[in-house]
Amino acid sequence: MKEKKRAKKESYNHQKEQIQNSLKELIAKKELLEKSKKESPYTVEEINELRNELNAKISVLNAKKERLNKERLSFDQLGASCPTCKQIINEEHKKELIQLNNNELTECESKIIILKKEIENADKEKEVAVKKNELIEKLKLIDSRIQELKQNLEKLLNLEKETEVKDIKNIEEKYEILNKKLDNILQKEKEEYAKLNSLIEINELKNKQVNELEKQILEKKDKIESINKKVKTKDKTQNFIEFINRLRTYVKEIRGIIRQKFLLDFKLEFQKRFEEIRNQEDEYSVEVGYDYEPIAFTTSGEKVLINHLSGGEKTSVALAYRLALSNLASQMSKISPSELLILDEPTTGFDNEDIKSLPIALKQIKTIPQIIIVTHDLVLKDIADFNINIKKINNKSIVEY
Repeated sequence: MKEKKRAKKESYNHQKEQIQNSLKELIAKKELLEKSKKESPYTVEEINELRNELNAKISVLNAKKERLNKERLSFDQLGASCPTCKQIINEEHKKELIQLNNNELTECESKIIILKKEIENADKEKEVAVKKNELIEKLKLIDSRIQELKQNLEKLLNLEKETEVKDIKNIEEKYEILNKKLDNILQKEKEEYAKLNSLIEINELKNKQVNELEKQILEKKDKIESINKKVKTKDKTQNFIEFINRLRTYVKEIRGIIRQKFLLDFKLEFQKRFEEIRNQEDEYSVEVGYDYEPIAFTTSGEKVLINHLSGGEKTSVALAYRLALSNLASQMSKISPSELLILDEPTTGFDNEDIKSLPIALKQIKTIPQIIIVTHDLVLKDIADFNINIKKINNKSIVEY
């Protein structure tokens, strides 16, 4: 009986583990698909309709080309009539018509090339839209499978609980039966002792029977005590499971609080660094969003893309973001804030406006006493207190102070 129960419990645990592993795999796959999903502003039907319109325009232009080519052939026949003015074509008129015909043909060719490029772009949009639809269908299937696995897991847990409850009920029923048997034995024992008073000749026999009954009682009591211990063990196990579940909930809540605290500290540190660097009235204000992306706002509170900011503002945002991260890392590691900032080719990827604004932003940094810049950009050379130039002559690096 014990072996069957143990085997059944192991089977439940194995099934739970399989379902939980499947859930983890499906959730990870879902997250991967959602990351790879590309948005298309058009549906497949809209793209097909646009493509048909473009092909129709190309057909009209090809027909016009064919007509122009036929007219061109007719110009070579002196004495033929002009298709426009209906006059006889002479040599001078023929040159004018050919020039006009060439211009129209060139215009048709240009328009056809543009329309074909638009068709290529439409085909690319259609490919994105089709892939998006396929991904949406896959995500729906994954969601359905996840829901199914969750339902199976819930059913399995309920079945496991029902099995444990049945086992406890069976133990309680056996305990009641043993108690009744014990009561019966005790009653018989009393009767036997009453008979012994009147039946001395069978006293010895009755004493043996009493001794036997006492042994049985002890055995029953031992069994009852063993059953009680098992019941207490099950209660302790159930209490421990409930404690673990509560502990998991507390850990999740604490993790969320820590994330919120870090984001708040980062926002405040970024704001402090940004104001230090800018130190002037700006058309925009900048703060860090809940996804750790910088967000710009006009003075009226309207949201603006970072790419729309000036070169100086974008440079200030990038510097403030990195300085804020550096200071938070120092605080979390319980080390002193950095007194040295090293920038290696900081103008890489900058346009002329960004490059001109970088020296201004660097001069506004007051909390870091030393800044070392490695650069090929001569604009940054003028703001340095000390310059070290490295030149390569005959495959040797020469340092000049």
